[in-house]
Amino acid sequence: MNTLPTLLFLVVAVQGQHRIESTYDRFTDKTTVRVYYMQVGERQQAINLDALYTYDGQTLNSPPPTITLRFISGGAVSFGSETPRLYVLYDGKRLTVESDARSDNGAAIYRVPLEQIETFLKAKQLEMRVGTVEINLSDDTLKTLREFIPRH
Repeated sequence: MNTLPTLLFLVVAVQGQHRIESTYDRFTDKTTVRVYYMQVGERQQAINLDALYTYDGQTLNSPPPTITLRFISGGAVSFGSETPRLYVLYDGKRLTVESDARSDNGAAIYRVPLEQIETFLKAKQLEMRVGTVEINLSDDTLKTLREFIPRH
């Protein structure tokens, strides 16, 4: 009996605790690229950030239109029952992220246009506010996100 795995699992890069992974699902013919568990909150806030995008097939032929950002509360912080707005300060410039957003089990999830992500990832300093929770992204987290974003 042939026991080929459902998913082809490939680790693309490792950055400290930040792991960028690409997973191909042969049943749906889709590839998902994601980076997991980037701690972005202070210890008392315990907030992690995941990011992902998907594309058809095994080869990225064009940039994905959106990147999904998921802020996960470790329990000490609540984003509330409604999905909070996502605000970004990058090098002193303000941006209210207009996205398809939802809240799910202690997570605030945003589908952000790639152009917006590319704009604020060029910054030297990046701060975000999810609802009332303020987050400063470290240089290591910014570096990982920049490597995660597809080149086109």
